[in-house]
Amino acid sequence: MKAVLEELKLKLHKHMILLTTLIMTCFFMPAMTAYAAYTPSGISILELESEIDALVNRYLGETTPGAAIVVVHDGEIIFSRGYGYANVSNSMPINPATTIFEFASISKTSTWVAVMQLAEQGIIDLDVNINAYLPSDFIFELPFTMRDLLNHSAGFGQPLKGVSNYGASLKDVLLEIQPSQIYKPGTASAYSNFGTALAGFAVEHIMGQSFSEYERENILIPAGMKNTFNWPDYYPDWFINDELLQQRARGHSSDFTEWGWNVIPDYPAGGLIGTAEDLGRWIIALTPPQGESGPLFETSEVMANLFTPSYLESSIIRGTNHGFMKWGTDNINAFGHPGNTGGFTLYFAVVPDERFGFAVLANAGDEFSLVYGAANLLLGNSMDNDYPTIGHLPSATDIEGRFLAQGRLDIDNTPLETLNLLAGVLTTVKAIDDNTIALKIGLLGFEATYAQVEPYVFKIISTNNYAMLMRHPELHFIMEDGSPVLLSSGNGWDLTPLERSMPIIITSLVLLLICAIYFLALPIFRKIILWLRKLIARIRKREFVVKQYEPATAFYRMKRMLLLCGLLFALNNIILIIILLLFTPIAIVNILVNYFILVWAVATIARSIFALRIEDIDKKSKLNYLTTVVLFTMFSGALWYWNFFSLIM
Repeated sequence: MKAVLEELKLKLHKHMILLTTLIMTCFFMPAMTAYAAYTPSGISILELESEIDALVNRYLGETTPGAAIVVVHDGEIIFSRGYGYANVSNSMPINPATTIFEFASISKTSTWVAVMQLAEQGIIDLDVNINAYLPSDFIFELPFTMRDLLNHSAGFGQPLKGVSNYGASLKDVLLEIQPSQIYKPGTASAYSNFGTALAGFAVEHIMGQSFSEYERENILIPAGMKNTFNWPDYYPDWFINDELLQQRARGHSSDFTEWGWNVIPDYPAGGLIGTAEDLGRWIIALTPPQGESGPLFETSEVMANLFTPSYLESSIIRGTNHGFMKWGTDNINAFGHPGNTGGFTLYFAVVPDERFGFAVLANAGDEFSLVYGAANLLLGNSMDNDYPTIGHLPSATDIEGRFLAQGRLDIDNTPLETLNLLAGVLTTVKAIDDNTIALKIGLLGFEATYAQVEPYVFKIISTNNYAMLMRHPELHFIMEDGSPVLLSSGNGWDLTPLERSMPIIITSLVLLLICAIYFLALPIFRKIILWLRKLIARIRKREFVVKQYEPATAFYRMKRMLLLCGLLFALNNIILIIILLLFTPIAIVNILVNYFILVWAVATIARSIFALRIEDIDKKSKLNYLTTVVLFTMFSGALWYWNFFSLIM
């Protein structure tokens, strides 16, 4: 009887535990659901899978052959899925746990975390001259700080040659390709691979170890990113490492041509490779519970400060958030970073307040539709047609014009300057009405509409590409004397007004093309006519006699000499452009040759004018010669306008 009572007592105890658990679950579940059941954009976690699947299905096979998406919440990966193919040729599916992608510029966030780790330890002061953390070999025209590097605001243009430690130390590479400072540090935010790599080298120099070693010990291992490798980890063994080769995704261009793999990365401004789930672990490391430091920092204060504006005057110059870029406008507190190479496009973001984050990876270059579409789906696009206005608003026509990105190629005042106009960095701002403007970015085809909410402050209300929500969500026009001197949109995408006149630009380029064709084609055309006449004479079995069209007088010799000068002008400057594009330092010789040809041509024209006074020249020959003189003069003027006589290279 006692045994039966004990058994009943035990069963009753178990039932009480189950009942208590049920009551507690019912009591607390609504609170848990309210906190954890939705993405920042308002999608229910229960509907997350179907929403993401629907989005991917719209673009899979259209804009990318494959993709991987990982979603994180409360320190756990709650969604992980691969879509399509990592390798189309052998139909290898994408696995977010094992398929290796290029992380591209997402790698920069590791560099910025390394800088903040040393700042936390008092080893780096963000606001002292950067020379304190670099060897004396580095000399900069304008002083700047580590904070400027965090904000992409050290003044650098983009070097033509990428930051590549292929066969050389990072120090040697940076010294070799150091670009000019094309604007005053701290006055704009201009995305810079060189600046990021320089920050990584500062860490390397201070700590007395390679950045790759520091990164692995202090960032990748603590974050649990076991399937992520940095450049020195896999090069040069990459091509003989069968395991990595089998796991990697093949990159593709936007037309699905297989791109392969970038073998010379911009490390440490790029160069990490790894899996989608490792990016999920990176998100987890960046979103510890409120008040905790997480695995990357020693104190919670630094972790909390990481996603705040790093500019001292962020209301004027927007900059970044200690290297991280803000998504959308003020009502979404999401921070992340894009990545893009020839064969891969990626984006990741975290929402620290909600311990939420995601990563989306596509194995196609310039794949903005799916990648930023996913960001918009999960974060919300923050676009609103009914922004409240503050104060009296000036007319939007005040800020109309064309603008160049501050982060343009470092080719100002060189013969390659036209590349900046053709490379998608020329942006047009046009007023739609007094308070609305349209912004269009060069050849990229990105367009957006903005509404003025404060004097010369505009917020995005519509766009044809969600990438604009990351690049240009909000525009601040800095005005002087009633005209804009800076368009600050933050995140490394600030612009300044185009100084050259667009009609003159177009006219000069057309003249260059016409004159080059004239001086190149005329002798070739004459040779073709001569060859055809010889061929016809041979077919007819007749003796070919060269007809002397022009007398052998001084005037006609000068005329032929001027044509030769034009031909040499065209050939010399084509060679000059090729030399500059190949990054060789001998283009100064071609510049000097241009001066020689110009002096030779001026002397030739002067002698021909003297010959005209003493020789009897027919009107047709005079008109023909006058055409050559005019075209040569225009050719010289257009070449001068585009710096083909500039000795500053």
